[in-house]
Amino acid sequence: GSTALPDAKSSSLDRDRLARNFQQFVRDRALLIPTVVLLLIGLVFGTLVAFLPLFIQELGLDFNIGLFYTVVAMTSFSVRLFVGKASDRYGRGLFISAALVCYVVSMLLLTMAQTPIGFILAAIAEGAGAGILIPLTLALVSDRSRADERGKVFAFCMGGFDLGIALGGPSFGFLEPILGGYRGIFALGAVLATISLVIFMTQGAKDRSHSFNFALG
Repeated sequence: GSTALPDAKSSSLDRDRLARNFQQFVRDRALLIPTVVLLLIGLVFGTLVAFLPLFIQELGLDFNIGLFYTVVAMTSFSVRLFVGKASDRYGRGLFISAALVCYVVSMLLLTMAQTPIGFILAAIAEGAGAGILIPLTLALVSDRSRADERGKVFAFCMGGFDLGIALGGPSFGFLEPILGGYRGIFALGAVLATISLVIFMTQGAKDRSHSFNFALG
């Protein structure tokens, strides 16, 4: 006798049974940790967008804020030209760690910036971090998910980043008097970026040892 092949309807039902929902994504550490990292960096980025123009205005510095964002965009585009191929060879973790370090450096530079060159250096570090972090985090969660759920996984992870951007301005604005001004805000941004790096290096894989090794490539 012949063996019956599954029809399209039964295959669809099998996929539906295997499909994961939001709660299951939250419980999956392999996806949750990259999302938390993006949430924290989203807070940093939202703070940068909200308060950098006000900071430059307060300093009375003759510096076009548009130049800052242009340098960020150019640097971000430039690093993406080679980082994808390099991450395939040396591992996603090493480059994600480097991106988080770039965010820490960018925020620290902003806490000390007094001249246009200081802001340009901060923009270069910011652009390098953004150009590496977002595409490689999406590549990482793609590696950790099934082909038929990647759209939902990408939406879940980038949702963390978007939520961070949305909360960054209002929450840091509320803390501005406590932090002693815009430099204090950027210093707190550096702390959040450092926390994201620590989380990634200690929680990014199945245990602390594997996480540390993965984060260092």
